[in-house]
Amino acid sequence: MAAVLGCQTALVGDLFVGPSTPSNRFTLAAGQAALISAVYPQAQYDENLNKTNSVPVDASIVFSGETNSVYAGECKHGTTALVGPMELVVSSPVVITYKTLTNTALQCLVVKPGTTNTLSVPSGRSIRFLTFGLDGYEPVINNASLSKGGASFQGADIYGNSEFDGPLSISFIYPILPNQGPGFEQKAFTLPYYLTEQAVVLPDQSALQAPTGGFEIEMQKSFDLKTWFPSVSVSQANDQKAFYRLRLSQ
Repeated sequence: MAAVLGCQTALVGDLFVGPSTPSNRFTLAAGQAALISAVYPQAQYDENLNKTNSVPVDASIVFSGETNSVYAGECKHGTTALVGPMELVVSSPVVITYKTLTNTALQCLVVKPGTTNTLSVPSGRSIRFLTFGLDGYEPVINNASLSKGGASFQGADIYGNSEFDGPLSISFIYPILPNQGPGFEQKAFTLPYYLTEQAVVLPDQSALQAPTGGFEIEMQKSFDLKTWFPSVSVSQANDQKAFYRLRLSQ
């Protein structure tokens, strides 16, 4: 059972109102991550307040000296993430609600057209994907290949909040698609995920057995028992296995 999202020493709520300007920037330093709870494009309505359309979100991610146009759109009822060092540059109206974390286990792969991508999950760890990428689409990976030992499976569609235990290798190709004309250029997409240590729930016990070494303990909350959000997270480092239990009081 994977138990945690990350080890943060800071959790600061914030709001970004686009578009980006020299004095209004969405930047993340090394060691920082933005846990995004919602992306709101500018909606358009008729005179009867019927929603007719939304202004497309025009976004790019700047990292490692590169600028990559990325798909971005309405995100709600879940979480996505961006991980520094990077800058999100938005040239259209948008509102992004997020929390800034530091020293977190969150990772975010910027998947470029024409690339083959591999995620390796070592033994004793698990990988969990966030609800969606910055585009708000599901599944988060199409036609993935799952390999474990000498066995492999091709053709898995991986959805947000999916979790897999290691040892495991997940590979997928993002092919270059035919050009559909101006305004439909192919872009990169974001793939947020995190790796956790595996823990064990002891049968007939109200305790959790955690592994040795460094790991994180997180308490999550949910309003519907389907979508979970981080509430409290602490880091631990033990030379030997230990047991943990949760105590609530008023």
